[in-house]
Formats: sequence, structure tokens, C-alpha cells
Amino acid sequence: MTVLFHRYNRFMLDHVRKYIFETEAAEDLVQDVWENITLGLRSGQYEEQQIFSHWLYRVAHFTVTHEIEKRIRQKKEPLTEDMPADEENVNPDEQTWHAALQKALLLMSPQYAEILRLHYLEEMSYDEIGKKLGITTNAATSSCSKAKRRLREILEAMGMQW
Repeated sequence: MTVLFHRYNRFMLDHVRKYIFETEAAEDLVQDVWENITLGLRSGQYEEQQIFSHWLYRVAHFTVTHEIEKRIRQKKEPLTEDMPADEENVNPDEQTWHAALQKALLLMSPQYAEILRLHYLEEMSYDEIGKKLGITTNAATSSCSKAKRRLREILEAMGMQW
């Protein structure tokens, strides 16, 4: 197990940091990933015909997704105990924000992500979205509102300020 840890730990941390921006929380989550890997190996979840690094990636991605969902359910801010006050938080630079937004859209339901893309990237009106998706204008408006709320929850769970 030590050999696996030395070979893949950096990969795991880099993967987790794509979604969890607080260093300490990301490191804690990597420990959870390794616990899940150990349990998976002991219970026979890994099959030898699989590419090992792909299996590790799936375990890590599942662990991160589960943590983000847990944070959303608990309506929690980032997990660091000594988190600075909101006024002390620094807004992320544009590149970091763009990366977080892309990751958040991948974690959303495809329907919500599509509505946000149509409205904000393609600059379609709710009426146009409704026609394109075969729904009413009111349904498009409501879905967009729900999608924005979900996006905010995911971004906050990832440690990004809205």
C-alpha cells in the first residue's frame, strides 16, 4: 500500500483540489479517498482486468462528489475549522473562477446545466429556451432559477464565493 500511496497520492490531491479549493479540507478528503481505496481493495471491488489508475480516479471522483453533496445537504461552508471571516476571503482570480464554474456545471444535472448554458452563454431569452426545449416560458424561467440556486450550492460547497 505504501508503494501505491507514493505513486498516486499527488494525483489524488491534484484531482481533489480541482473541486475542493481549501488545502486542508482537500488533504482531509484525500485521506478519505485512501480509506475508500483500501476498503475497495480488501472487498474485491477492483478487478485485475481494470486499469488501476482509472479505478483510483473513479474512487476519488465518487468520494469528492459525495462530499460536495453532503456539504450541500448540510448547507455547510467549507470544512476548515479556522476559516477566515467572509470579509477576509479573497475573490478568486478569473481563471480559478472559470475552472470552478466548469467543474460545477459537470456536477449539476444535465438539464440544469443546459438551461444555464442557453441563457447565459448563448444569451437566449426564456421564451427562446422554452421553444428550443419544448417547454413553456414559465417552466424555462422556473428551471433557470432552480439551476442558478443549485449552481450556487455547488460553488459554495467547493469553497467558492458567489
